[in-house]
Amino acid sequence: SQLARAFPNTLEGAEKILLLERIYKLLTRGERTSNVGSPIISLLISAYGALGRYGDAKRVFDSLEGPSDAGCLRAILFACGNTSPPKWEEALGLLHSSDIVGESIGPTHVDAIAVSNAMIACAKADEWEEALQLLRLYGGNRTSIV
Repeated sequence: SQLARAFPNTLEGAEKILLLERIYKLLTRGERTSNVGSPIISLLISAYGALGRYGDAKRVFDSLEGPSDAGCLRAILFACGNTSPPKWEEALGLLHSSDIVGESIGPTHVDAIAVSNAMIACAKADEWEEALQLLRLYGGNRTSIV
């Protein structure tokens, strides 16, 4: 967590990915959990997502040992919507099958940012009904969706 906060915000694109990949490769298998490595892993997933590199983002997401956390889920759903063509079906599958660590289990723990990122992936693929269905499904529960 301190490492992620100390990470230079001035790095962009390939330079950012190179540094994050070097740090990521230093993580042991046991450190590739949401409790330990999540800040670096979510930054790396987001960096790949920003460049539209869904395959690389998914590879890193899949390397998590155990359940994901909200940051990693948000990042992979962002990557789903920022690739061409958008991976809307993958976004729905990831959202609906998420195993987020937290106080509650299942859809009631998925936060507004994750749902919004999945909705954006659907909308970019002109799957408006799917996006609206997410709002109906997750908008009325105890998430922070407004």
